[in-house]
Amino acid sequence: MADEQLEREHAGLLGEAEIIVRELRGFASRVTGGSVLYWQHTEFCDRAAELADHLDAVTLLARRAMYASSFALLRTALEHHVIDYLLLLGRRHVQIYKDVGDYEFDRLHAAWKAGEKWSTSIESLERRKNDVRVVRRGVPVRPEGSDGPGYEISVYYAVLDEHSPFVGPPHQQEYLDDGLTPLESRTDYARRNQRLHSQFLRWESLKEGLALNDFASMDELRQLDVHYRFLSAFTHASKAGYERTGDRSASGFDHYCSELALLYVIELGCREVRILMEMAAAPPTIEVAHADELESVLCSAESAASHLWFPGGSPSRYDVVQEANRRAFRRVQTGDPTRPFETPEEVRPAEVGYYSDPLGRLAGLHGSFQEMLTGFLYESPWPRDDAMSRRR
Repeated sequence: MADEQLEREHAGLLGEAEIIVRELRGFASRVTGGSVLYWQHTEFCDRAAELADHLDAVTLLARRAMYASSFALLRTALEHHVIDYLLLLGRRHVQIYKDVGDYEFDRLHAAWKAGEKWSTSIESLERRKNDVRVVRRGVPVRPEGSDGPGYEISVYYAVLDEHSPFVGPPHQQEYLDDGLTPLESRTDYARRNQRLHSQFLRWESLKEGLALNDFASMDELRQLDVHYRFLSAFTHASKAGYERTGDRSASGFDHYCSELALLYVIELGCREVRILMEMAAAPPTIEVAHADELESVLCSAESAASHLWFPGGSPSRYDVVQEANRRAFRRVQTGDPTRPFETPEEVRPAEVGYYSDPLGRLAGLHGSFQEMLTGFLYESPWPRDDAMSRRR
């Protein structure tokens, strides 16, 4: 029953989501046959296919009205995509060296300024209390037998190769004896493994990588945090998260939860395909078959999902009207109810405040209203009678 309702109420979004997942899973077929492939290209396409599996599963869960599970898996998909962004296109990374003395820092700084060979990939080196923060470019690669300048790949290529999520923390190594490796060696390895995760794979570290590589502005990172927090409510099995998806009809179907899940699938799928295309155009370049056709597919899907206003997108009419209302409310609260209020037409898109609740906002998009204080009108392109009761 829920499956039939989803197909009936979200036929367009469902179709776009299925197409994007299919394109993501089959991207490897677009870069084979005549193209020169390197091993990293194969691995990148494999990761894209793994993300496609996650997104496909999200759609299947939404079809069964298992929305909390769908959103929990989307948190994994979001992190996967951000890591892939840095893996495929990132060419800068940060290294932190702990407890560096003045003498050692001065020596490192002088060697960097002198252009010593080991330091040529360093872009900046600065002291922060007792630590040293180093920004480096990507790992240089020169194909065997080549006289060319070579190219750079992301440090995340090495990080994902070296980091193991199964090692355990250093302080537990005495309980994880394999009978072969000395405790000191296991503890040292666990300590290095922990540093890799801290410097590169924590959410805050991933966001720093996006900023460092100019992939996202600070505003876009704050917007990305909104989605990370929302999806984390389901990853961490919170009471508040379950309550948002638990009040459903007898069929189990919820218009807004299913729509939001499909919007996320489309957004993440499209963005992953786009970074794959950028990866193909970066050294060492590879050809993408029928790229124009793929671009048309992406534009269609992105247009269908644009009302999610994911980071990097644009606010809708609803968001602009809400911003104009908020400005009027603030003026009244501060004792300045002077008319006329700033109208929605006078609000610049770049000034519109971002939302904090993706599901509540999505419900709001479906409810037309006219604010009594300002008189500002919002008419929904997709009006629903239950929209106001679902807005929180």
